[in-house]
Amino acid sequence: MLARAILKGGLRFFASESARYTKPILLLMGAPGVGKGTYGKRLSRDWKMPVFSTGEYLRNLLKKETDLSNRVRGIVQSGKLVDDDTMFKIMEHRLLHDEDQNAKGIILDGFPRNVDQAKMMEKLGTIKAAMNFFLRDDILVEKLAGRRECEKCHIPYLSLIHICRCRRIERCRSRWSPYH
Repeated sequence: MLARAILKGGLRFFASESARYTKPILLLMGAPGVGKGTYGKRLSRDWKMPVFSTGEYLRNLLKKETDLSNRVRGIVQSGKLVDDDTMFKIMEHRLLHDEDQNAKGIILDGFPRNVDQAKMMEKLGTIKAAMNFFLRDDILVEKLAGRRECEKCHIPYLSLIHICRCRRIERCRSRWSPYH
């Protein structure tokens, strides 16, 4: 629904006098596991634009002990999505205070995820493009069920294909062997 609204022009994404982030913003949208992070990294390298993944940011935030992390932890543990106002504050801080001065813009992975967040985004800057990724549900479930993170290098990989990018494959395989 959000992608249709953006692509059909149902939402106004043009800079107004109050827009404060002046560089181009690219949105990567789609379900978890669809490949936004993979394509975001490739686009980031080619276009010299950092990727800001809200999912990755929230996972890292939950490892800390701050007022914000405690609030987000409570929301996540209750099985809910982080509310729009909290996400907007996170995005506002990232765009306006943590900006890379040499970057040509920013790629957003996972924000906005609904029409209300897209309307909030208008206040922060101009969205130049949106890419919506699709995969069949059965493929998404298979990918998400096999998602792992290496204990040593903390790089994510898919256990379905048994690859750990830090070359610690044998250690990782030893953990899988009881399940084969």
